[in-house]
Amino acid sequence: LTRGPYLQMGTPRSMVVRWRTNSYTTTRLAYGSAPGGLSTTLNDGTLKTEHEVLVSGLSAATKYYYEVGSASTTLAGNDTAHYFNTSPPAGTQRRTRIWVIGDSGACAESADGCTEGGLVMNQYLNWVSSNGGNPADLLLILGDNAYTTGTDAQYTTGLFEVFGDVLRNHVLWPVPGNHEFGASDSPTQSGPYYDAFTLPTAAESGGIASGTEAYYSFDFANIHFAALDSHDTSRLAPANPDTNICPGDSGGAMYNWLCNDLAGTSQDWIFTF
Repeated sequence: LTRGPYLQMGTPRSMVVRWRTNSYTTTRLAYGSAPGGLSTTLNDGTLKTEHEVLVSGLSAATKYYYEVGSASTTLAGNDTAHYFNTSPPAGTQRRTRIWVIGDSGACAESADGCTEGGLVMNQYLNWVSSNGGNPADLLLILGDNAYTTGTDAQYTTGLFEVFGDVLRNHVLWPVPGNHEFGASDSPTQSGPYYDAFTLPTAAESGGIASGTEAYYSFDFANIHFAALDSHDTSRLAPANPDTNICPGDSGGAMYNWLCNDLAGTSQDWIFTF
């Protein structure tokens, strides 16, 4: 393993698990209700280094344990640290805990590498341990996730290695910041940021389809989240917002999508990030 495993695009009925290997291998993911009881196995015989498995047909608000590897080798998992929780059904009223971090990639500029990022993670894990052992339900990262130019190597060392202990069991929902765009491009959805993440473009996790991974929305319990690109996608608003607020004929695609997305949700809470 050179990256992961990490969790993406969680819904009440599905989860995406991703990981990277340093050589071309087949893909195998097993999951079940307890370590040592991974009763379902998914296989892909295509040789690859970027492994992405959609686990579907799951029960809502349920904890599953998993392991990843190839047809012949287990690389990680089948223990208490490798698990995922499916989302509750949309609209469910319940207590929800969210961990939010921003500018975390700045650790790569420090003299001792990403030690500070590791300290942040350890403080979070210590807080969870001292507060009943209940971790966050989801993790939002607010941009500038990999300094200084968001290269593939910087993503590995500045995000996936530093926060690996939580990414294996917390669903990660990212947005890009300006530092992502030394190497990535939102109009073409290309580069290390877009290669690293699997994000909803067709309302797979709730909300209105955006058609792009640059901005998107999802639901968790009775909360609606709208994730926005503040740097590399047009933020154009209508020319005359007093008379043409939402959506606007002269507004940009992201602005008008957000108008429709917010108008379309009936969730109790709305967060944009």
